[in-house]
Amino acid sequence: KGDILNLNGQKITDQCASSIAKVLISNTTILKLNLGNNSIGENGIADLAGAIKTNKTLKNLALQHNHLGDKGARKIGRLLKQNTSAIAELNLQNNNIDEDGAKMLGEGIRVSTSLQILDMRDNKLKDAGVKLLVKYLKGNKFLNRLNIANNEIGDEGAKSIADAFKDNKSLTFLEINDNDIGDEGAISIADALKENSKLTTLDLKNNNIAKKGCDRLRSSKKTGVEIFYQLANLF
Repeated sequence: KGDILNLNGQKITDQCASSIAKVLISNTTILKLNLGNNSIGENGIADLAGAIKTNKTLKNLALQHNHLGDKGARKIGRLLKQNTSAIAELNLQNNNIDEDGAKMLGEGIRVSTSLQILDMRDNKLKDAGVKLLVKYLKGNKFLNRLNIANNEIGDEGAKSIADAFKDNKSLTFLEINDNDIGDEGAISIADALKENSKLTTLDLKNNNIAKKGCDRLRSSKKTGVEIFYQLANLF
């Protein structure tokens, strides 16, 4: 069945992460590694990524609530490009990642044949970052769940998302709740839904969508698709 190594909230620093990396180089049993809620920065993730790039066993890597930043995100992106057939689930929640890190992550998504779940909520992607992250979703056939909630994404970012998943054939679950998307962005997403045949769940709660956007989302809903949204209180 494989092993789970849970080191969540253990005050792990870059130095400790380097020691863990040495174990991962030759390990063939650990399927899931949880390093969330620690103090791992760019140096620690550099050593971890260097070890994981040749590891074909590890499937689930959780790094939520660390200090990776853009430099750390770039190293993760390179990891996805180097090890294209192992990591299936990646959690990068709350790591202070913006557009610089998003670009390399997007390039990693483009070539990965294993990544199915990516959690990027609570970062700082904004419109520019999300555009770079999702631009490769058009040709992606493997990623089926993407969480980019709470990333200060507005209408322009929503248009990029809509354009990306319009022709996507793999994404089934998309979470873009708790952002700054208004009617314009919601309408773009609603129109893209009409062309997408795979998406089954779309979470748009806690945005700035007024009646016009809600009406378009309601009219675009297809059988078997769940859309979560609510009329914003803009006054």
